[in-house]
Amino acid sequence: MDTLKFVGILLVAILAGCGGGSGSSPANVSNSFSIGTLSPQFINMVLPKLTSTSGNSVVSLTASYTGNTTDNVYVLIEDPDNIVIAGTVIVNNNSTATLTLYLDQNVALGTYTQPIRVRACKDIACATEIAGSPQTIQKNIVVSNITVSPSTLSFTSSAGMAPSAQSVTVTVPSGLSFSYTNFVYVEYTSPTGSTGLIDAQDIFTITTTASSIQLQPKAYYEGHYVLRLYVSSVGFEDASLVITYEVGAATTQNLTVLTTSATQSGTVNSSADIPIYIQVIENTTLSALNIVIVYDPSIPLPSAYPYWLRYYDSTSFTDGSGPANNGRNMRFFANACFSASLSSCLAAGTYKASILLTSTSFGFSNTYTIPVTFTVN
Repeated sequence: MDTLKFVGILLVAILAGCGGGSGSSPANVSNSFSIGTLSPQFINMVLPKLTSTSGNSVVSLTASYTGNTTDNVYVLIEDPDNIVIAGTVIVNNNSTATLTLYLDQNVALGTYTQPIRVRACKDIACATEIAGSPQTIQKNIVVSNITVSPSTLSFTSSAGMAPSAQSVTVTVPSGLSFSYTNFVYVEYTSPTGSTGLIDAQDIFTITTTASSIQLQPKAYYEGHYVLRLYVSSVGFEDASLVITYEVGAATTQNLTVLTTSATQSGTVNSSADIPIYIQVIENTTLSALNIVIVYDPSIPLPSAYPYWLRYYDSTSFTDGSGPANNGRNMRFFANACFSASLSSCLAAGTYKASILLTSTSFGFSNTYTIPVTFTVN
């Protein structure tokens, strides 16, 4: 076969008649020269939306040809959607050529379905077409991107109190999955204006489904927190998600004491344990609970037995780990005698002490005083 030249693609948005170009004499192409069917006949693809002009996607179509010519063959591409922005033709051998279409990924998000028409002509004005031309290529090109809705979340709480969780919907092209940046930090600004970075997992619990991200803030200290997540899928531009968390000063006590006072009695010369229960409600996750017993200094105690009230344990109470608003019994014991030997005992009478509970949580503390009266008969 003699030399065959496909001249640079001429792109026409919607052509009703002749193509663009001028100043060319008709090519002297043999009537026996013809173009075979382009393959594939259907372009079905998803393209990520780009924000710059670089990196346009390409799709290649291949066709055979027969016959001889030494003249130019002009190729025109008609795309009503204007998503095809350029093209090239490469002669592979003496019987096939490849048409490469360059697709614009800067077009608006959406689905482009109008057929592409490919024309091979003897002249630049496409007044005379070659056998096998025109050909129609069907297309379903989806220009898409990862979207996060809403793209911002705001949480508000007070120190030591966790707000309710919120979710965002993540949309990705069908069949694809997404991920978000790991090992991220939360930007923290304290009430005094100092700043720092905190590991995100210390402030938020983040869970995902196939189509959403859920964020659950944890109870934390007063201040302003900003978390920036970048949601990604292979080949697509990242979507940004900005989360703000405003934690104000404490508005509630971190511990509510339901037992305001306690009264109990014992028997002279008895070492039996007399239980005294103090019921409390933990309103926040306590970081520390300090228990101090203070005896009434106006009531004399035997020097051999100055401590008749002691903290024993808590029934289902674990400092700082229990759920909010869960009532718990703290157990104390009063004893008229220190031991079964009855060597150190209280005389008959009334004895008084105070239980001081100091709860500390997320930068604030509360102290509660519960008076206890113990009568030895």
